[in-house]
Amino acid sequence: MSARKLLILTGVVILLFAFIFFYERKMPTTAELAEKGEMYWDLPEDRVDKIVPPVTDVGALDQAYEPPALEDSSLRRRPLAARAGA
Repeated sequence: MSARKLLILTGVVILLFAFIFFYERKMPTTAELAEKGEMYWDLPEDRVDKIVPPVTDVGALDQAYEPPALEDSSLRRRPLAARAGA
């Protein structure tokens, strides 16, 4: 085996070891996952006030907005001459 191949393989081994050491060691073990059970979020209960569905902060101005394309149908599509297939 040449010295170049040996250096490349040594580098791969070092990178794999670094991945395991710095990333995988922070992952929970199988026993820890079984102990926790099925959890969706790992949030402390004392920091959660309420759970609401998304996009519930729509104000009166958002509700009253009418897009221009709903009022004027010519804004919904480009003219026939401007389309790519024409």
